[in-house]
Amino acid sequence: MEEKREKEHFILVYNNDLNSEYDNYLTPMDAFVYTTMKLMAGNPYGMDVLYATPDSICVYALGEDCSKVPQRFVRDLRVSLKRIANNGYFPYVSDRRQVFDVSTFRKRDAMAKDGIEKFVMIPISSYKKIFQAFGLTEALKVKVFYFYLKLTRLIGFRTGVCTYSLDIISEKTGVSKRTVQNYIKILESYRVITVYHMGKNVNCYANYPTNVIGQYYNREKVLQYGKDIYKEFCSKYRLDEDGNKKSQQASA
Repeated sequence: MEEKREKEHFILVYNNDLNSEYDNYLTPMDAFVYTTMKLMAGNPYGMDVLYATPDSICVYALGEDCSKVPQRFVRDLRVSLKRIANNGYFPYVSDRRQVFDVSTFRKRDAMAKDGIEKFVMIPISSYKKIFQAFGLTEALKVKVFYFYLKLTRLIGFRTGVCTYSLDIISEKTGVSKRTVQNYIKILESYRVITVYHMGKNVNCYANYPTNVIGQYYNREKVLQYGKDIYKEFCSKYRLDEDGNKKSQQASA
């Protein structure tokens, strides 16, 4: 019986907001707070103000209040809230009462369809999978989510896949190659992304990716794309499905 899928909903994150060349770019904690506040704001036709504190953000995203979260994490969250307000993402309506103006981001999102700014669409289900994941610390969840945002920028809009090498992904996301491998493994294990593993056999051949990566909700397309590339690879270099030379196999 085919698995029934729920309709996917998305949140917009803008490419320039993740670019460290800009003075007001989002840090990993900023990105977590910013996306959480956008989700907390809810209905685009709702009120243009949002009450947000470190406690309400922790409860919404992590399912627990600040008393159960490391205090260093809470301090960083509090600093991030202030920075987001001062940088114009969610301007203060009342600093003392922790009330923020949400009309700024709503106007920005409404103009996104005009193509003025480049953005990525982050599945809300992916956000939930990361921040409700067991076995990860709060700080690691924030780092993995930030990496995921940057990785999503590398997934082709038309193809739905990323075929960059680990070295290129490392360069474009600003983390080490080993960290890229660890984070991809985490995201794959929590069904945030789908990875078609091409195998070590392709490493010595130019122009062929070692992995094909895409969003989990698009997994059938991602896996098929990977299979097609691998089939083309085997055909071009006269390999069997295990990556062995057909001529060698026949002479054995």
